[in-house]
Amino acid sequence: MPRIMSGRFAAFVALVATTMLPLASYANADTNSDKTQKGATQSSAGALLEEIYASRKPVRFERIDVSGIVAQYIPLKSGKSTVLETFGKSATSRIVENSRDRIVVRDDRGRAMVDPDARSIVMTFFLDADGKVIKIDAVHIKSQ
Repeated sequence: MPRIMSGRFAAFVALVATTMLPLASYANADTNSDKTQKGATQSSAGALLEEIYASRKPVRFERIDVSGIVAQYIPLKSGKSTVLETFGKSATSRIVENSRDRIVVRDDRGRAMVDPDARSIVMTFFLDADGKVIKIDAVHIKSQ
């Protein structure tokens, strides 16, 4: 036959349980901070792309200008290395052109002709002689 805990003992068990819960969350916080530090660059590319894909969807041959969104994540005067690091580690993006005065990055979501919601983002970063971003052209298009 099970015993029923006394009021004081039940209160003690409840107190111990509530103080142990925050300790467990601290242990998980260290693991999560390591993951965010390792993937900080990748997460900025991921956040940028997710924000664009979550915005208004292009219809047919429409090209939606998303240069403003891209500039929030990679501002003007950023170095060429920043752009290359941001998209070089992205799992879905690929650098199509990497020249002295321009970097073109393309990200595809879905496959054209197979996925009804296949879309792409094409970002062109224009660079000055010092390798700093001076202009950004970015469009969100429906893949045909």
